Amino acid sequence: MKVTITGSNMTAKIASLMFALVLWLGVSLNAPFTYKVDLPIKYIGPSEGFVVTGQYPGRVLVLIEGSGKSLLPFSLMRMRDPGKYYALVYLTGLTKGKHQIELDKTNINVSDDGSLEVQSILDKAFFPIEIDRVITRNIPVNTDSLPPYQLEKGYVIVGKPRVRPQFIVVQGPEDTLAVIKSVRIVSMERNKISLKDTVLKASVGTEFGNLVSLNPEVVELSFTFEPFAQKVFVNIPLTLKSFPRKNLPDFTPESFSVDVKGPESIVSKLKPDDILVTLRYQTYLELTAQGENLVRPEIIFPEGLDVTLIPEFVRFTVNPEKG
Repeated sequence: MKVTITGSNMTAKIASLMFALVLWLGVSLNAPFTYKVDLPIKYIGPSEGFVVTGQYPGRVLVLIEGSGKSLLPFSLMRMRDPGKYYALVYLTGLTKGKHQIELDKTNINVSDDGSLEVQSILDKAFFPIEIDRVITRNIPVNTDSLPPYQLEKGYVIVGKPRVRPQFIVVQGPEDTLAVIKSVRIVSMERNKISLKDTVLKASVGTEFGNLVSLNPEVVELSFTFEPFAQKVFVNIPLTLKSFPRKNLPDFTPESFSVDVKGPESIVSKLKPDDILVTLRYQTYLELTAQGENLVRPEIIFPEGLDVTLIPEFVRFTVNPEKG
């Protein structure tokens, strides 16, 4: 009977494997390697009174070289502290305008002791960047469009709310501030306005994000209330604008009812002559060219009212006898 001693063979195999591993590590740790690595970019600057606008890269891809003995602690350190190694870009001293940035290999930190070096920059070696001057302007608050709100039943707001302060100190890039005409109301502290408390705080903002700062960021809105009133005016005639005197089409109807809602002080003084229902000749021509025969007339009425035309449309036909 043949007897095989497996223990001794297994020990020999493990010893041989360990020896091969140590030998491989010894050779690998001392052998030269190249390695692609994605590093963050840190920007120094720009100078005081300037700001970077537009898009700019946040990371750079480089090829580094060194021995395995150096790459191993480099990889372990990046896992522990991803921001330890980085590329530096100096923007100090750059003036307003577009600039082409050239990333310098000497400004890329990949080693504490110089055992690793940057062989080449694979991506973002060159990239554009835009610098703008920071300025300050006083810009008015716009109250034309407010977030949705509710009023006490039976009352309406008269006119626009008063705002304090009327102007906001806005700081940001010169080119950006040049296009900002007003600062908008983005939110209010509550959406219900009562007669007992007609003043509420509101937050202001712009669509230009972190590049623009506002001072203050909160304003006060003061509302004026009046009782709600409603009146219906009948037989308001259709007024034709710029139509030729001859060959006029037939319009149905030729007069309208107008339902008016709004503040009592305005509605109570309103007269039929204060409301005008009109149709312009150019509008008529455009619709006939499209084969349409229905049109919504324009209504001219005092500001601050909610007006409904009855009926909403007028039908027009060309009378053959007039054609």
